[in-house]
Amino acid sequence: MKAKVESRKSKVFAFGRFSFHLPPSAFLLCCAMAANAAMAQQYPDRPVRIISPFPAGGSVDLVARMLAVKLTEIVGQQVVVENRSGASGNIGTELVARAAPDGYTLLVNTIPFVANAFLYSKLPYDPLNDFVPVMQISSSPSMLAVHPSLPARSVKELLALARARPVLFPARTCSFAGPARRPRLR
Repeated sequence: MKAKVESRKSKVFAFGRFSFHLPPSAFLLCCAMAANAAMAQQYPDRPVRIISPFPAGGSVDLVARMLAVKLTEIVGQQVVVENRSGASGNIGTELVARAAPDGYTLLVNTIPFVANAFLYSKLPYDPLNDFVPVMQISSSPSMLAVHPSLPARSVKELLALARARPVLFPARTCSFAGPARRPRLR
């Protein structure tokens, strides 16, 4: 006994002089995709925050503010900078790590973002897994300078001098207060 197999008929759709055939499943998929696209909202549909984890007026803050002006022009939505300084950038960085991952809270950071993982025994965020890099905004050179009376003219000579005469270089004499300030030996 032969089983009767019914074939599903394709629907014919016409747009102007063009027409095409779609099986019902493809038609439903197209309808679902169109409905999903219609319900999708444009980003951003509300203000975006850029968190600068350093004090206002510093280099990171200035870069964040320049970025906010350009982003406001480009996306047509207000982009504001909030300074959440403290703990070498950890306070503002933690705020962004705990924010909803919806693209409305951005972080502008610098050297301490990575360096703090080696300076603090426990961070309230994971710099590798809690963030997604979007772009490099700027770069800034760093330098090591010594007083001209010090008989060291290279890093190699400075390290050799520090090892040979540790009394001149106790650990407490090195200061570093973040990327906007220059470390110096006192």
